[in-house]
Order: sequence, then C-alpha cells, then structure tokens
Amino acid sequence: TGVDVGGVPSGEGVPVVDDPFGGYFERVAIHLYVIADHMSYDPFQNGFAKRLRKSLSRLRVGEQSIGLTTHNVMVQDDPELAMAVATSIKSIILNKGAEKEEGTPPVSSSYLDSASLYDHITHDHIVEWEPSIPGDSTVPRVVPVIVVSVDLQ
Repeated sequence: TGVDVGGVPSGEGVPVVDDPFGGYFERVAIHLYVIADHMSYDPFQNGFAKRLRKSLSRLRVGEQSIGLTTHNVMVQDDPELAMAVATSIKSIILNKGAEKEEGTPPVSSSYLDSASLYDHITHDHIVEWEPSIPGDSTVPRVVPVIVVSVDLQ
C-alpha cells in the first residue's frame, strides 16, 4: 500500500495500468485554483476538498502519490484577473423566434467562456506552470485545475 491521500490507501480498487508512453510520474501535484468574484458562498463548503482528495486517490497508479494544494484567488485582489473574467463573460439570447410561435419572450442568459478565460489566464501569466519531464522522480508532475465561481447576477 502506498501513501495515504484523503483517507484512501493507494492500491485499493485501483486498476493496474500499463504506460506505453513513459509518462508515469511517481508523484503528482495537483494545484486547484478556485477563482471567485464574490463572497456569496464558500466554493469549498460541504466537504468539497475531502471528496475531491478521495476521488483523486482512485486515479493513482501503483505506489504513485497524489498531493492536492488549493489556492483561493479573489478577482477583486488582482486587476489582470478581474479583466480576464470580465472579458470572458458572454451572453446569448435564448428562445429566439419562440415569441411569435408560442408567445414566449426571448431570454438573455450570461455564461463564462472557459476557453477565453483559459487564454487570458495563461497568456497574462495569472496561473503559471511548467510541463514536467516523465521519468524524473525528483520532480512531481504538476497538474493545474482551475475552477471559477462567478456571480452573474
């Protein structure tokens, strides 16, 4: 049994997977960036981080260790990030033409364009990471995960 991550020992129920591409890393460091533009609620409420750690432990291969580091980033604290989020909010008109047929008025709905936000975040170096080299056991594979919590009201 390997390193205990999130209360689940490695190897329990984890299938053995061949890695023909040589991309195996003994250590994986997942950096979870939670970007929020509000204080309405805590994105980590209801044990989110604990459940995520447990789920990530199921992805382990053999004796691989997986670490999770969380970063709370408030849009108000970073002008570049605020601009990236603001320019990534798009809107769409739903029910076009339905008013004539069904009497239902069109509805404007806002959404966050994740591809646009990703481009801004990586281009403006708001979140930075370097690709890892397989086989170098001294360096973990760094995997950034970005979660955005936006209040569109």
